Amino acid sequence: LYSKVDFAFFMEDGGGLGTITLNGVDVTPKNTDGNRNRLFSVITDDTGTYAVLREVNSATADIARIELPANVINGSEGLTFDCELTGYVRVFISEFHVTKYTFDYKAEMASILAQLPENADEFTGNSDEVALVNAYSEAEQYMTEYEAANYVRPAVIVAAKDVALCQAVINAADAGEQIAAIEAYQQYSNSLSAEDKASEWHQANVAAINTIIDEKYVEKSQVLILENDPTVDTSNGAADSGERIQTGWGGHHTEYNTSYETYVHMMQFSSGNYDGIVTLPKLNYNASGETYFGLFAITGGNGKITIGGQSFSFDSSKGHSFKVMIKDGILTMTDDSKTNVDGGATVITTTLSANVLNGTAGLAIDFQFDAWSQAEITEMHTTTLPDTTPKAFVENLNDPTIAGAHDAGNNHDGATGYHTTYNTTYETFHMAQFKADPHDGTMTLKACNYAALEEAYFGLFAITAGNGTITIGGQSFSFDSSKEHYFKVMIKDGVLTMTDDSQDGRDGGAAIFTVTLSEDVLNGTAGLVIDFQFDAWSQVEITEMHALKVFSKVN
Repeated sequence: LYSKVDFAFFMEDGGGLGTITLNGVDVTPKNTDGNRNRLFSVITDDTGTYAVLREVNSATADIARIELPANVINGSEGLTFDCELTGYVRVFISEFHVTKYTFDYKAEMASILAQLPENADEFTGNSDEVALVNAYSEAEQYMTEYEAANYVRPAVIVAAKDVALCQAVINAADAGEQIAAIEAYQQYSNSLSAEDKASEWHQANVAAINTIIDEKYVEKSQVLILENDPTVDTSNGAADSGERIQTGWGGHHTEYNTSYETYVHMMQFSSGNYDGIVTLPKLNYNASGETYFGLFAITGGNGKITIGGQSFSFDSSKGHSFKVMIKDGILTMTDDSKTNVDGGATVITTTLSANVLNGTAGLAIDFQFDAWSQAEITEMHTTTLPDTTPKAFVENLNDPTIAGAHDAGNNHDGATGYHTTYNTTYETFHMAQFKADPHDGTMTLKACNYAALEEAYFGLFAITAGNGTITIGGQSFSFDSSKEHYFKVMIKDGVLTMTDDSQDGRDGGAAIFTVTLSEDVLNGTAGLVIDFQFDAWSQVEITEMHALKVFSKVN
């Protein structure tokens, strides 16, 4: 790390100075008797491997050169300086000076810029470009505080960094690595200026990453066409025409995600009393982001439509086309009667009853006309709420350290099929054996920041000829040899729960114990310790750990 270490000693009485050593090696200058007030220094060579004693401001050759041990070179131990005094001597050691190996970061940054394309749209994101961008970022770290405060990153580097981070997401080896890469890209994206965020290269990268998120981490919303089969109250003159599928009159409400091209119900008023109620099928509107349908009235006279206690009246001089939207518990009917253009004035707003919203009762629409009329309701569309269920990825913690037991090796293929309902199958495991008496041992999992995860879980198996006890976080569970010993361990919201999965190999079962983990385990500064105690030959296996994380799109 260092290329130079300076210190000095000042001999006020050379006759009283005996042997001088550096790290136990004799480096005593010659002819010290009678040579008072001499100033020496010790420096390391450019490799930091050798220490050299020389006299300051002297043209003579080095007085001594010793090879330093590795523990001094790497800084785990200090360099020792020892003086043997044979008489009165004052020895001074001056301040310590260290100089890092020099790195011409400015030249490095200029060299990298010369090797990169001049325009952002020329970047390909190949490994060579990524390596150059990463090297540039490293060189930036060497700037002085003053330089950093006045530094403006070149536009080409801004774009190249964006491309490199995007490629890291695309080329990730597994889901865990990909999640980390997405987070890194999001952080970089947030740091960009408004102009850079609006650039074509940034938007293209954002689109590419959001496609990955859509496909792997977030369910897309989708439009469903329901088999809308309302019932018609015919007691007041309305007739159910029974026309559930009739194409035509298409093109209405085209701005609302889809075109209404199929009428699913038609009713006519053919007697002197032109009143009737249409009741839609029961539907859980609370489970949808929004629900909407078209409503049309063809009439020779005036009419009124009532929904949820609210009414809208119109005369025969207008066309009668409406859009009905149900969202967040509120129904809104919009007048779409003029030139069949979507939008227009809101004619009804009403909060629907709980039994309609939760699907225990159908939505009733009351029509009242004063002349022959016909009413139609288009197919209903509902947009599902996004599925925010976390997607699982493998957290590579399946190589714990073993103490007190024989480590039988890790990453064996086998033990597949356990806990398959928990998003993924456990396919690899770590094994330890207990061959000697006593049959005790511990496994310490690799440290993991559980606080950053929605949940983490793994399988735990014990194959034993006798009885056993498993202890985690101060909580224990004991079992006898008459049972199989399969468990699922879940860590969520700071709490570890171990579930008995020993009966017939089925997932689920009773919780054996629940324990709040220590802060150092939850934040990843310490590994989770699992203690095993058996009274006969045994072996234990821990499956690969799976983690869940909710992901939203990159901004």
